Parts: sequence; C-alpha cells; structure tokens
Amino acid sequence: MPQLIPIRLVRSDGQKIQLDATSFTFGVNREVGAMNVLFSQGFRVGTDLNQSRVSIIMDVVFTDDAMSSGAYGSGGRGASLTVDFDVVKQLSEWGIRAEGSDLLDYYDGTIVSLSTHDRAAGLLTGTNGIFGVKFKHDASKTGASINGTPVDVWNPFVKKTIKAIEVTHDLTQHVNVAAAFYAAFTSSAPTLGVGLVDGGTNEKPSAAFTATLTTGFMTGTANEGVLLVSAQHGTALNGQNIVSFKPAGNTHMGVGGPWAGRMGFQGGKKEIVGALSESLSAGEKAQNILGIVSNSNSTDTQNPVAGGYGAPMPEEAEKYIIGNYNEDYIVGLQIPYESLITSNANQSRVVRNFFTTNGLVHSSRKGSEANTKMATDGFDTTAEGHLKGGIEGVVDRFDFTYNAGENVYEGKLSFLPVDKIF
Repeated sequence: MPQLIPIRLVRSDGQKIQLDATSFTFGVNREVGAMNVLFSQGFRVGTDLNQSRVSIIMDVVFTDDAMSSGAYGSGGRGASLTVDFDVVKQLSEWGIRAEGSDLLDYYDGTIVSLSTHDRAAGLLTGTNGIFGVKFKHDASKTGASINGTPVDVWNPFVKKTIKAIEVTHDLTQHVNVAAAFYAAFTSSAPTLGVGLVDGGTNEKPSAAFTATLTTGFMTGTANEGVLLVSAQHGTALNGQNIVSFKPAGNTHMGVGGPWAGRMGFQGGKKEIVGALSESLSAGEKAQNILGIVSNSNSTDTQNPVAGGYGAPMPEEAEKYIIGNYNEDYIVGLQIPYESLITSNANQSRVVRNFFTTNGLVHSSRKGSEANTKMATDGFDTTAEGHLKGGIEGVVDRFDFTYNAGENVYEGKLSFLPVDKIF
C-alpha cells in the first residue's frame, strides 16, 4: 500500500474523523466572462468579479484497526494533551517569547480549566469532574508553591463556580509557568472537595491525569511543555480541549487563552473485551461516513420527546434521545502539507493545513507565509483564512468500492468549500 496522507473531517461538535488518503486534487474555477467586440478585428474583453468555485476530491482507503492482543484482549489508553508554555498567543495569533513583565501580564491570575474523563463520559454531574489550575505570581519564589486549600473560581464557559489548585511561582519565565502547571498534578496538590474520577470518590488531579514535563514545541526549550495523559482509558476526552481565562473584562480572556495548547485531547481508547471495542473494521469506517453523508442536518432539530410532551425518561435513555441532531454534520476539512517558510532554526519542516480566503484580503495573507497555525491545532469556524485551521465546507458526495476477498475498502470523497450553509 502506498504512503497514506492523514486527513481529518471536522464535525459541527468539534470531533474529528481521521481518514487515510492516497491522493487528493484541488480544483479552482474562476467565473471569468470573455467576448469579442464587434468590428474590432477580434479584440476581446472580459469581466472578472472575483467569483471562484473550489472543489476537493480525495481518494481514501479504509482498513481494519489493529488489535494487538487478538480479538479477545487489547489494552486501552488514556487520551493525551500537550500544553506548550514556550510561546504565548492571543486571539489565535502566535506570539513571541514574552519574558519578564509581559509574560507576567498573561499569566498572573489566569485559570486553566479542564474536565476529567469521567466527566466527559457523563459519569459525573454538577461541578464534579471539572477543576482548574490558578497561577499566582511571587518574584521571590524559586520553585512552585502549592496552596494547601483549593480556591473557588467562576468558570464563564460552564457558568459554574469550580474548585482550583492555586500555584505560586515567579511567572516572568516560561519554564516557571510550566513548572507551576505541572505542580498541580503532583501528589502534593490538595484534594479538591469535588469528585474527579472513579465515580466521584477520588478528588485529586493526580488521580485523573499523569503529568510529565516536556520540551516546548515551538522553541525546543527543555521543560517548557507539559504532557497530560488521562489515567482513565477511553474515548470520552478525545477532541476536547482546555480553556483559560481571567476575570471578566480582561483582554486575555478566551478559549485557548494566552498560552498554547497544540491540540485537543487525542488518542484515547477503550479496553477491548471480546467484540466490544473502539477498534473499527474497514467496513465499519465506511458505514460511519455513509451514515453521516446520507443523512445529517446542517441546523439543530428539536426532538419531540425531548421537547417536553413525553413522559420523563431515565438518564440512560436521555443519552440516546435528547441532544443535538446536527452534531455529526461535516463542517470542515484539514489536509496537511509541509512548510519550510514558517519553520525555524529548531525545525527543518513544520506541518500546516491548506486554507482558502474570500473577500478583500491583503496579498500577504493568502499564501503559505501567512500560515502560522499548526496542522494539529483545532478547527475554528468563526476565524478567517489560515486561523480557521483548515477549510470550511461540506461533503457533497461519497462513493466507496469493495472487492470480494479484499480487506480494504476504497472510497472517493468530494468536498466543497462553503462559508455559510443555510
């Protein structure tokens, strides 16, 4: 089998569908009108109103997932997330190393909030399974100091008061910010007073995540990144990310925050027990795409049972009946390419996603030099150009073929870039 290209379809709920492509083709057709002028000896005039149509055709293959221990036993794994503290960013733009008071402005008082696997899996409710890490500056500190008493902070994203581990350090250096964040996941951190995992009985962040100091991705500086791995195996955290914020009104408040998380949680997998697993056959993967493309809604639809005129349902039933009916609609596409012009001394090549623009955009913002967003970053439908993290649009056609006796399904996906679907 030839080398495969990893592409990702992005659903409206932020989840990503990983696909393997053998090739892809971009087509751009500009609507340019041309005509001959009468009695002008063949002189031609044209009109170009900057109207273009873009289409993307991808040849994909579906193969069986590997089951390392056979059909009746394979270990699961926890979802992981790498947080890089070696650079700062604001409003989705990559920034520079902001040492001293500039870095302090980003982090002093900042809260980083995240959910545990059991919360994402729906096993915990209320404020259980959600917690934060709060940064506090003290120039005299030479190491991270953990407050033995959790603090209450208002989380504007979940609209709840949550518990947070407060860690004090000299926040004028990137390496110290990473050390402070790492400290919150050590056994020295206090219990939070809210359940995090294991049915709500365990209240320590270290029971939910293991943390490891790593090299910063952008600069290659040691101990300026933190790898978090969920202690609980499963897929519930896949695609989720952390948020950071300061008190309302602060200019650095926002999803993704003043620090850089390269991607959402990825790689979580359930334990394989018999036929019940998160591993998929080639046919199952094809069926999943078929199900979405053949029947998915671009707008949310209210379920009549969930609307209130049915009898109350058990919570387990609500998981399958109540909810958004457009969450699996395909809204974006991420196709990676290698970049030299945006690499640095520590990286010979970096990976970016193809993107398109529309409207009045400066020439410097249309090409590869402007594309500073990493291919593994999240997809943002509210952003423009390269900051979107890919190409917004819809899948308008899916064909697949299976030949008897083979263990591979071959397919072809057609994707149309669209900026707004009605």
